[in-house]
Amino acid sequence: DVYKRQDWSGIFGVEDTGNCSNPAIAVTPDGVAHIVYQRDGANLYYKNGRYGGWSGAQFLGAGSLPSLVSDSFYLHLAFAEGGSVFYRRRNPTTGAWITSLAVFSAVGNTSYSNPSICLDSSSKIYIACRKVRVTGTATYSIVMKISSDNGASWSNEITLYSGTTANAYPKIVAEGSSYIHTVYSNGITVWYILYDISSGTFGTPVNISLSTATSNEPDITIDSLNKKVWVVWQESRNGPPPNYDIIYSVQARSGSGGSWDSPETVFSSFEGAQEPKITVAGGKPCSVWKKASFFTYSDIYYSFRGVVWEGGALTSGSTNSKNPDITSGPGALFHTVWVTDNGTGSYKLRYAVK
Repeated sequence: DVYKRQDWSGIFGVEDTGNCSNPAIAVTPDGVAHIVYQRDGANLYYKNGRYGGWSGAQFLGAGSLPSLVSDSFYLHLAFAEGGSVFYRRRNPTTGAWITSLAVFSAVGNTSYSNPSICLDSSSKIYIACRKVRVTGTATYSIVMKISSDNGASWSNEITLYSGTTANAYPKIVAEGSSYIHTVYSNGITVWYILYDISSGTFGTPVNISLSTATSNEPDITIDSLNKKVWVVWQESRNGPPPNYDIIYSVQARSGSGGSWDSPETVFSSFEGAQEPKITVAGGKPCSVWKKASFFTYSDIYYSFRGVVWEGGALTSGSTNSKNPDITSGPGALFHTVWVTDNGTGSYKLRYAVK
């Protein structure tokens, strides 16, 4: 499991027990990586460490689709379970996680899924997710709640978008304590919404994929150094899904606004590139994704943006890899995590840093 890829560390095994999926990663100011992941279905586990040294697995309870961020002290976790979205916080001094708090609760024909969590510079917590209400014609919404007291209480539900077209994959990121940037897909188009924190208002959704091809699974990050917002997504430019390319667009921020560049390609493949994620470290964006193959196996690829996008394969072998996530940490380092099939159909957790 040790491959060298253009100054990435070796690939380190984090979890070899059970069947792992959907890892989420955050890095604290001390440079320690924290990972919450699913194991053996909808069961959440937690590990922390760096390079090849990792803590034992801590069982957190039932849940799926974790989203994880850190501040200077706490870890903050959002996850889905039973049609509801929950929040937990970890105290690094005691190592204890608070009891799960329901932020969005399933009621009757209404359910919630696909949570995304972020923090602003004043330590407010934001969780956005997908809401589905089935009463005759189904209604799909992107909703958000805010906590100003470390998750003890939450605001009323804020609806950023609502309509009869199915949507999913909401992702959010904060710009200081001024704005929340949101992206989501309705399965065909990638949309962007700006939320003004001080006024509590949000703008009209903007189509940033600008394509008739299928565009979905967006991810978003902010470059505070250069005042830019970066979004990546998968798009079927080379034929019907799953023949996806990885596409990006960037917005140069100017006050409360900014214009989006025309979408361009990060990576093109007739075999299919999926599950893109993006982060920024030291003013440089880095994206990771799963590159599938019709003939062999799926690998994790990466690309950095300098003058152009440059990268390659992070993994290379006779097994399948998927579900990448990436974040940045002290020293302008990139930390990425994913799962790899050990050849028996059981996926194991892997990690690398650059």
